[in-house]
Amino acid sequence: MITYTVWSRGRELGHSSLAFARCLDSVRAGWFYPTDAGTSLMRIITGSRDAWLAMAVAYQQGKHEDLSEEEWRRTAEFAGVVAAAAHADALQLELRGPDGRVIPTEDIDIRDTELFIPEIHGDNSREEIPLDDLSPQSRKDLEELLEFAEGLREPEPWEPVPEMGRYRLFVHLENEWDIP
Repeated sequence: MITYTVWSRGRELGHSSLAFARCLDSVRAGWFYPTDAGTSLMRIITGSRDAWLAMAVAYQQGKHEDLSEEEWRRTAEFAGVVAAAAHADALQLELRGPDGRVIPTEDIDIRDTELFIPEIHGDNSREEIPLDDLSPQSRKDLEELLEFAEGLREPEPWEPVPEMGRYRLFVHLENEWDIP
């Protein structure tokens, strides 16, 4: 398996095989496994996602619903997003191939999957949506998804089960052919 590494200012932060199925030509994704140096920086690397979630919660709660765009840009939530993005940008992340060569990217995004666990956000009150409340198209889509899921097979005992990590790496390549 080919391994790619993510670096910041001469320090290796972690690695990934970028082996997730492709859905866009110039995007590669995979589980990201940080080094000790990477682990110490993960709050900065993934911090903009926290800030965006805080801003989304404020918006959903109607906290700033009567604000103009200019006023919204002066809120603590917006400042949090800007500051987190500036901290992450200062790391100057770069992707390197197995041979150590820098692979030009438009964006490198590392996401902490624990941010999507409802218990962390205190949102355990999701209500089940009755099928009758779904639109005909949504019902059709759900039925197709369930049919597809039923068709998935379990791995055979001799097949390796992929190890899941905490972090996901998404890279948007400048040239899609840099990683075939």
